[in-house]
Amino acid sequence: MKHFELIREGIDVQPFIDELAAHPEMFGADSSRQKGIPVQRETKAVLLFGVDVGDADRADLDYAFLDTQARIGMPIKYRGRATPESKILPTSAQFVRDLCCEMNGVPGRAVIAQLKPDGRIYSHIDDQLYWLMRDRYHLVVTCGEKGSWFKAGDEEAYMRKGELWWFDPTVYHEAHNVCDEPRVHFVIDVLSPHSMKSYLTRARRAPVRTAYRSVKSMFKRYRPPRPADEPSTARG
Repeated sequence: MKHFELIREGIDVQPFIDELAAHPEMFGADSSRQKGIPVQRETKAVLLFGVDVGDADRADLDYAFLDTQARIGMPIKYRGRATPESKILPTSAQFVRDLCCEMNGVPGRAVIAQLKPDGRIYSHIDDQLYWLMRDRYHLVVTCGEKGSWFKAGDEEAYMRKGELWWFDPTVYHEAHNVCDEPRVHFVIDVLSPHSMKSYLTRARRAPVRTAYRSVKSMFKRYRPPRPADEPSTARG
């Protein structure tokens, strides 16, 4: 398979299940992702690592949109910073850190994504430079007996509880929770020497698109939010 690779299986995910069960409110704390990204409308998410917004109050921001703009606007410099949620879920956050360390890499965005029973993540493609340069990993924390169904390109995979998968989000992909219980994945982006090999593979597969996205990213700009009480420096 060229779009999926099983990295590891038999991971003990019970500590993550227990940690999430102790904080069920976490999945309802920030709804900007499912509200702002239509293909994710049937999911809920807890952000562990994301763009640093400084002193700005995240409650006043459309954070999912802002984080997407940061990934598009500074694809090379983007670094996922530990969020307040990561301090509440330290065991989960440590898994992200350990994976990045294992890959000799740095974190991008990392979320815990919950997909409702019979819910779907609708077909879409992530092909800006941020995604082209990074590897994406899924750790299956909970799913039903049938597994967690994914499709990328023309390939399909059933991911099982306790498995860590690499998959390529730079082709059209979608997911369907075929079970009658919520499905929970850790979704982790990593910039690493290995991910740069992935970038070269994608460049060979689609050289025109990759070159276009790479050049286009040079003209993108990300402007971090200002605290509400900070005066604007805009003129005219």
